[in-house]
Amino acid sequence: MASTFLNLDTDTTLGGNSASNSVVSSQAAVKAYADTKQTSNLVTSLSSASTDAQYPSAKCVYDLLGDVESAINTIRGVS
Repeated sequence: MASTFLNLDTDTTLGGNSASNSVVSSQAAVKAYADTKQTSNLVTSLSSASTDAQYPSAKCVYDLLGDVESAINTIRGVS
């Protein structure tokens, strides 16, 4: 549904450094922006170099919890 009253913007950075209140982002631009945000800070391993801006994948957390469980079992002497 197109409108001649809207100033439609297709910029997938959603304005970047020059955001505006006078344009409306297209549905495709918003989707492209959201798709990049969902994976841009995703990490699959954790280390001392990890940052607060990153978030781990579910598999990364699962693997890390398995490592912790193994370490606890080793300390307890459980196989």
